Amino acid sequence: MFTDHYIQYRKSSLTLFPKVKTLPNDHFAMHIGDLLKYWGPLIKLSEFPGEQHNGALQKIKTNHHLQDLDFTMMRQICRQGRLRALVDKSRYPSLIRDQEGNTHDFDMHVDDTEPDDLNLNDGPGDSDNQSPQNTTANPSSFSASTLFKQALGFLRRDLSTPNRATSAESSSQTLSRKKPDTIPDKTYTSILQYLNDSPRDNKPFRHYAHFPHPLNSVVLPFKGIYRNHIYIHGKLYSPFSIHPGNSSMSFLRARTHPEPAIIQAIWTLEVDGVQRTFLIIQQPVALLPIDQQKNPYHQAPLLQVSLAYDEYEDPIVIEPDVVQGHVPYYKRPPGTFGIDRATVIMVDSLHRGRS
Repeated sequence: MFTDHYIQYRKSSLTLFPKVKTLPNDHFAMHIGDLLKYWGPLIKLSEFPGEQHNGALQKIKTNHHLQDLDFTMMRQICRQGRLRALVDKSRYPSLIRDQEGNTHDFDMHVDDTEPDDLNLNDGPGDSDNQSPQNTTANPSSFSASTLFKQALGFLRRDLSTPNRATSAESSSQTLSRKKPDTIPDKTYTSILQYLNDSPRDNKPFRHYAHFPHPLNSVVLPFKGIYRNHIYIHGKLYSPFSIHPGNSSMSFLRARTHPEPAIIQAIWTLEVDGVQRTFLIIQQPVALLPIDQQKNPYHQAPLLQVSLAYDEYEDPIVIEPDVVQGHVPYYKRPPGTFGIDRATVIMVDSLHRGRS
């Protein structure tokens, strides 16, 4: 029924607005009927990463060879995604399988500062006196496993190191061009308390308005850069006012179990001569014991789904290094599962235990 109504909606929209271009989400919505049939009501989850690939594909000039797209760009994007998962994090399992089905223990701890040895000759030779550009190898001597290992080595460097360096450099340049804003009093006090509660060898930070300041005291600046978004582990995060989906995340407070929260603000300011970014977050209020007994997800911990009241505690401060991943959420009205208050369902499984 959903698909039938949506098709009628699209037809009427095209009739009323013939010059309006069809958007990628219009195509995606054609699949919602099937998704509803198998999964029920859908949770709120940003489709931005997938739409990025769609945008990249739409910009490719095919010269009317659309049938070849699967064997070029689409397949390459999928390969890059799979290889990125293998080589981007050193703590991932290093046992990989090549195209022949053989397993190899690939060294994830590659020194990116040293050039790769591209001389594939097995025997002794003058490889030390030859540059990679001048070395010509026999194509018949290339084995599938060797090429596979080399591809992983190159992709580890191409997909990880340059991207992060370029991103950090451009982010630093962008911040230097922004005009600092005055940090709200409550946010400033929270950051000050967070810094003073953190273990440090130097003197505690002082509030900028607590005059007079003793000689050689360390005063926390009252101005910083408000961030509309930030990339953490390659993922985009934003305050709730900018993008509710990208603001829902989980973090590791004690490095044990991820806790869900909503990002309310992101501030970058200079602390001890170093730019540091702080996330102001709010956690949902936990269920009371009487309502926790009605939580159906409590009996299925492998789903990694939590249920809480759609209410939030006082803000706290964290830094990007403790962020675990995005958390899709689904708000439910009072009466759901027999609970009298509005609730929110949160699924903390997107990161699959990885940052």
